[in-house]
Amino acid sequence: TAVEPFLPYELAEWAPLLGLGRMSGIFAGIAATAHGSTEVLHLGLSGDEQGLLKVAAQKPLDLSAAALCSANTVAFAAVRCDLPALIAACDRFLDALPPHIGGEARREMLRDFARELRQAGTTPREVAAMLEAFGDQIMFALSLENGAVPKPELLVHVGVRDTRRVSGLLQRLEAAVAEQGQLTWKQRLVDDVAVRFVDADIDGEVKLAPCYALLDGALLIGSDPQCLVRALRM
Repeated sequence: TAVEPFLPYELAEWAPLLGLGRMSGIFAGIAATAHGSTEVLHLGLSGDEQGLLKVAAQKPLDLSAAALCSANTVAFAAVRCDLPALIAACDRFLDALPPHIGGEARREMLRDFARELRQAGTTPREVAAMLEAFGDQIMFALSLENGAVPKPELLVHVGVRDTRRVSGLLQRLEAAVAEQGQLTWKQRLVDDVAVRFVDADIDGEVKLAPCYALLDGALLIGSDPQCLVRALRM
């Protein structure tokens, strides 16, 4: 192309690893509704499917989880990313860098990662298994529920591939929280779905009740049990 003479010579080697190719088209659209507007920007970009950026956004978002959101939702976000594939793509990109740069970057990351794992009492193999157990999509929704003072509620929806493994992880998390914070986990059933929560009092001023519910194919996390009860009954 006309700009190729001005680009770094390494780009020809890096482009496939990054998943970057030629731009085939661009589309921008704006639609107005009674409640606001919607803006869409589509970029047609060819490239290696195993490249870093392609892996990070390989599939379109599944927005079906938005049906769980309250009518009072004021902020919504969703992202899809296959973390194991993204890590492998990052590793391939580091291999393509000059040895003194890629090697040093890898050593620094592994050193920091190993330190964090030791502090958490886990291993790289356990972390890899945990990442495989979760899905590739996460959704966040913030709502302001009606009351004398608007009550903020946070709902998080995380995809799950291996319910059994995630259940074991959550049980270990419960045990750690109970031991370190001297807290007791409680349970509320919503149509046979168990909502697990714990009451926490911070400095006698702030009261929290973080909670979760493990479904077939999803993990719901809420700022308090009422948030999950509302979501499960939508």
